[in-house]
Amino acid sequence: MAAKCVPQAVVCLSSALYFHGLLREEPPEVFLAIGEKARRPRRQQPPLHIVRFSGAALSEGVEHHSDFGVPVRVYGVAKTVADLFKYRGKLGFPGAVRALRDALLAGVCTPEEILHFGDICHVTRVLKPYLEVLMARRGAEIHAALANRQALGVPRLGTSSHASTSSRYDGPT
Repeated sequence: MAAKCVPQAVVCLSSALYFHGLLREEPPEVFLAIGEKARRPRRQQPPLHIVRFSGAALSEGVEHHSDFGVPVRVYGVAKTVADLFKYRGKLGFPGAVRALRDALLAGVCTPEEILHFGDICHVTRVLKPYLEVLMARRGAEIHAALANRQALGVPRLGTSSHASTSSRYDGPT
């Protein structure tokens, strides 16, 4: 609904995690990213939380989906993880670390993709130590999850080149 009312916006942060099936409970607000100079939407329902991105942080990692026939622009999983580290002070550091772990263990993106978006969002220095610890402790599980998705022919989400038309419920398995 929010995507229809604010078509230039991109679903981001916790709302993007929920869209991709990596968050069980729907966030109380719809998180949308808009450009620095874009007009803030006046819409009040559903409650919106607007964040402003610019340059590559706004344009990279956008996927195109369809939610009940409505075109939806949503950031991929790897970009969303980097954004959560960027907004860790406002949204909570544990949530960013949990998203990193869940995304890798689900096999929906690679460590390299997350680092790519970490560079774009200027959070590599903060993100990398957590990624290294996770790979050291659970690297075999992460590689197995990626291999399983590849063997099943399931496309990886969260890459800047990934574009699809899918229902909201076609998230990671």
